[in-house]
Amino acid sequence: MSDPLRLAIIGCGAITEQGHLLGLKGLEEWKPELLIDVDASRASEMAKEWNVPAHSSDYRDIVGRCDAAIIATPHHFHAEPTVALLNAGVHVLVEKPMATTVADCERMCVASETSGSLLAVGMIRRFFWSNRFLKHLIATGSFGAVKRFEIEDGGVYAWPSASRFIVNKEHSGGGVLIGNGSHVMDMVIWLFGEPTDFEYETDAEGGIETDCALKLQYSHMTGRIELSRTRALKNHTYVEFEHGTMTVPLYGNSLEIHCTSSDLVVAGGAKDLSSTFDAQDLPAIMSAQLQDFSRAIRNSVSPAVTGREATRSIKLIEAAYEKQVGSSLQTAWMRQVVLND
Repeated sequence: MSDPLRLAIIGCGAITEQGHLLGLKGLEEWKPELLIDVDASRASEMAKEWNVPAHSSDYRDIVGRCDAAIIATPHHFHAEPTVALLNAGVHVLVEKPMATTVADCERMCVASETSGSLLAVGMIRRFFWSNRFLKHLIATGSFGAVKRFEIEDGGVYAWPSASRFIVNKEHSGGGVLIGNGSHVMDMVIWLFGEPTDFEYETDAEGGIETDCALKLQYSHMTGRIELSRTRALKNHTYVEFEHGTMTVPLYGNSLEIHCTSSDLVVAGGAKDLSSTFDAQDLPAIMSAQLQDFSRAIRNSVSPAVTGREATRSIKLIEAAYEKQVGSSLQTAWMRQVVLND
């Protein structure tokens, strides 16, 4: 095997500690070289804990030292280091959401295309075997055409963020729609394509939304999305085909398939026979994503999620935020949803 790629991680928050660093364990293609955080003491402590050789508070220290970087900072600080590092010849995997605006996404894509450095975006739900199985059913038409779908993603917010950027609209880019919604919108476009039209309803009232919903219209089907940081939702993807239905949880690999011509249900777990993992938790998903990132770099091929592809979901989110401006009906609708829940 060729020498491992030298890796830096920018941002020493929960996703780095609980996801990326655990996911790197046992991966011979990567050598964690540098941890970076504006809180130098936190970077130092984590470097010592995880046996990473060096730490810094300045992402520019990556240039000339590492082949690639993971950007796991607050949302508003994704674009600047991504553009700078790509232009300096460093490959970048940026956490979701790719950026808070389409304009920043465009800058990041152009930097990758002009420099030749690879840009990948961390959309881990695409790596769940159950979601890949659902994608296969849709693509092959095995159950006929899709008639409608729904995705619910919600619970009382409890992610152990190392900073309070999530409640700062300028830093986060918004609320639950750009937070968990960046995963959901990416899945929607990946599975079903871009809608021809949509309605957006939210409780934002000019601030950060904690609850929202979208009704999506396609030429041949409809979709519904509900997101919440205050209420426990079904947390699943449900798809109604011509000849059956499939339900997939947002996390994990269990699934349920029901054929409309029968009362029998198939329920169990999806499995990738080529995988060395028996199950998929967050570290295993991160490992799969990091393996995809290294393959893309070494073989000069596209990663699972390119910058251009991830930009499509940010465009949909940005369009939804634009629709909420000046509407008073949306707030009344969301209050009714909460009352009836």
